[in-house]
Amino acid sequence: MNRTAVRRQRDLVVTDFFKAQQNRPADLADIDLAQLPSHLRALLVTDSQVTRFLGAVRLTPILADVQASDVVMTERNAAWLDSYVGPIVRRRVALRSALSGQVHCWAQALLAQNRLSESVLSAIDEHPSGLGAALNELRPENRRELLWFGQATQPCWPTEEHDGLPLLSRAYRIWLDDKPIAFVEESFITPPR
Repeated sequence: MNRTAVRRQRDLVVTDFFKAQQNRPADLADIDLAQLPSHLRALLVTDSQVTRFLGAVRLTPILADVQASDVVMTERNAAWLDSYVGPIVRRRVALRSALSGQVHCWAQALLAQNRLSESVLSAIDEHPSGLGAALNELRPENRRELLWFGQATQPCWPTEEHDGLPLLSRAYRIWLDDKPIAFVEESFITPPR
């Protein structure tokens, strides 16, 4: 096998997890997966407990610091909620160290409000570790569907805290009762080697 074929086979180990890589936004660049540290490759395909994984990698508790939460009727990625019509809860968080306050990830979730019970919405608002941890604690039958990934120059939502370093971005959906209830974008800070 030539080098190109070997690289393609190696990259498929990660890219096969992502169901809509071909729909990745144009502002996300390709990533050389072989050059990405192994913990960041693992983070790409982690489909639950991101705050716990980040905490273990960074050796610090991670908290979901809610930066904004509002209800909108439309959003550019709302189509990923599959024919949902109704209010969308747009929730923007910074996942940061509970010890230093350093941001490790920016995330934006679009939640199909009418597909979620009040108890689920309340748990998401109140859980210190974020959306995934709240769902895991409540234990409703749900699944994640990884959509795409790439390298970004800007977080998934505007923030003055970003210092211009490259970001590892990904998007996924959360399904509950055979319907997507959330579209989530995450932008992870990739520390210099």
